[in-house]
Amino acid sequence: MEYLSRIFTKVGEWPGFKFHDKCGQIKLNHLCFANDLLVFCNGDFISIMLLLKGLKLFSSTSGLMPNDQKIAIYCLGMSDFEVNRILEASNFKRSSLPFRYLGVPICSRKISREECQCLLEKMTSRIRCWSSKNLSYMGRVTFINSILLAIHTYWAQIFILPKKLLNDIEATCRSFLWKGTQEGNGPGFVAWEYICRPKSAGGLGLRNIQQWNVAALGRYVWDIPSKKDCLFVKWIHMVYLKDQNWWSYTTPQDCIWEENSGSKRQISVENGHG
Repeated sequence: MEYLSRIFTKVGEWPGFKFHDKCGQIKLNHLCFANDLLVFCNGDFISIMLLLKGLKLFSSTSGLMPNDQKIAIYCLGMSDFEVNRILEASNFKRSSLPFRYLGVPICSRKISREECQCLLEKMTSRIRCWSSKNLSYMGRVTFINSILLAIHTYWAQIFILPKKLLNDIEATCRSFLWKGTQEGNGPGFVAWEYICRPKSAGGLGLRNIQQWNVAALGRYVWDIPSKKDCLFVKWIHMVYLKDQNWWSYTTPQDCIWEENSGSKRQISVENGHG
């Protein structure tokens, strides 16, 4: 993957290549992790063909080919003629947002409850595997903390999760604690807010998932002003802050890439397990 990354970095230097509107300053045209790959650029034919040329160079050198079942193109603000021309040249299929990358949905707006419903489904499937086991109350507490809330933590560090989803997750954990199943009606024997208190305060030490979601994202409030050495922080500073003070920065109305923003032509290609 390091060789692939070097190829795409070189593609960004070729004459005629134009970066994605939000990635030109940082000269970013790809993201890759393990078997997951995102490639993106401006939605003009030359830029796209240069990216495809780089991908073909990697395939001919390494012998690794894109998986036709897992690759798709996402276009924005482009005419049907341009899109069809690209699809014919690449032989890739077109898809629409959201798509999954590293296990989470990627979209251009605030994530909805339906788009992250799979998070709750993952948790309930784990409960079904263990619901037949004769776990004690403390066994269930350990299961919730070490397995169920660990699944939630991964998502909580990326998104502000919908309130209703967090309520459903809390109800699922509460039902499993008191009844040993993922579904159940009625309150528990002890109020959930007391259960989530530290053991030193009389609780069981379970995380309050709504507060944890805010706390997990709060680390970015430290990383951004301290200019942590990571790609996301560099991108935020180059695209939005632009040497402004973080604590006095006012968020612009167009800081989110909306699907109906037809004034910009953009394209991305996604491949991998998702």
